[in-house]
Amino acid sequence: MPARVFHPERGENTRLWVSTAKAVCAGCPVREECLEAGMREPRGVWGGLTARERVRLRHERRADVAV
Repeated sequence: MPARVFHPERGENTRLWVSTAKAVCAGCPVREECLEAGMREPRGVWGGLTARERVRLRHERRADVAV
């Protein structure tokens, strides 16, 4: 699997790459570990989530801890 599936270059059809990466991640046995490793990464798909989705998850986790 080429790394660019998970880290597409700017200007590429990112929707296609993201959907492909997410499909690979869906069946991955180390998905949770990958997600945790990528939580602070600014780009790419880690553990089935995009950078924007990981930011949202970090905020949700902080809100849960605060309660």
